Amino acid sequence: MIQKVTSSLIKFTCDIQFEWFDRIGVDVNKLFADQKVKHLNLMAMENCFCEISKYLKVFYFEGRPRNRWKPKLKISKNLEYWFDV
Repeated sequence: MIQKVTSSLIKFTCDIQFEWFDRIGVDVNKLFADQKVKHLNLMAMENCFCEISKYLKVFYFEGRPRNRWKPKLKISKNLEYWFDV
């Protein structure tokens, strides 16, 4: 059941990505300048969610990283806005 819901959410996110790129002012041609296809496919979107999940688990002390990473800069305001950190 969870896998089906997760798959549906990833598909939904893929379907609305251009709407959100427009809303937040992302230049798709610039973002995907090195790609032939100018969008995130399902596999790329799943990978993004996986990576974000890993970082947030560590941030909220619900997991541990495989490798220790120490940022050189403070968390950006954009990250604070999007992830309520």
